[in-house]
Amino acid sequence: MQITIVLLWLLSRRDVPEIVEPSLILLHPKVKPKWNFCDELREIKEDPSSSLDSMLLKDLQIRAADLLDSQSYENLFKRVYQYPATDTPTRQYADRTIRGIEGERNRRQAAHLKQAHGRI
Repeated sequence: MQITIVLLWLLSRRDVPEIVEPSLILLHPKVKPKWNFCDELREIKEDPSSSLDSMLLKDLQIRAADLLDSQSYENLFKRVYQYPATDTPTRQYADRTIRGIEGERNRRQAAHLKQAHGRI
C-alpha cells in the first residue's frame, strides 16, 4: 500500500488519458465489494506510520495530508469509471469512491459553514 497510494496520487495529478491503464493495474487488488478508496484512506489516517513510508514521502516532497486527501483522487476515479475497458467490479468501486469523495466534500462544506456562522 505504501507504494500503491503514492503512485495513484502521482497518477491523479496527471490530466492525460494514459493514466487509466496503470491505475487499473494498481487498483485491481484493492477492489472489494461495499468498499471504496476513501475507506482505504480512512484506515491509513488511523495509523499513518504503518501505511506510509515517511522517508519516501520526504524524498518525493509529498505531504501526507495531500496524499490522504480523498479529493486529490477525484479526477482519477472519474476517468477509471468512464473508461470503456474498466470491468464491472472496478467500475462499481470507482463509483463508490466518487460518491465517497462527494460526501467528504459536502461534510467539509457543512463544517465550514457551521464554523462561519459561529463567528457571526
